Amino acid sequence: GTVDFSGAEFAYGTVSFSGAKFAYGTVNFHKTQFTGTMVSFHTAESTRGKLSFSEAEFAGGKVDFEHARGECPEGLREARAHAAPGVLLLPQTWEQHPAPESQQDPATEPPTTSPWLNALASAVVNGWKKVRPQRDTPDD
Repeated sequence: GTVDFSGAEFAYGTVSFSGAKFAYGTVNFHKTQFTGTMVSFHTAESTRGKLSFSEAEFAGGKVDFEHARGECPEGLREARAHAAPGVLLLPQTWEQHPAPESQQDPATEPPTTSPWLNALASAVVNGWKKVRPQRDTPDD
């Protein structure tokens, strides 16, 4: 499944993905703007999941990957070249090694996305309004 933050703007406050494990599916930050928020990926780990930051903009705030584990997410090295100074913090090892051509075999993705992750994505994109995940069955 996919959680999609495409086109979202992180403009204020703090968002933490600290300790998150991206083991399956895709989390997409395509064309996301980071303009003033503190976003932490402290000890986050990408194993078989895919994180994509293609065409993301890092203009302000602080996006901290310094203690993240796993492979460098797609698009982060390219974004670093255009980021405002001090905004995008990467581990030393990500800056030294090229990204793998394929970080995940799409056939290994589970068929559905977690309703809680979809609710989080929706909450961020819609300005942190109170969002509840959709249930597969109606309440009794």
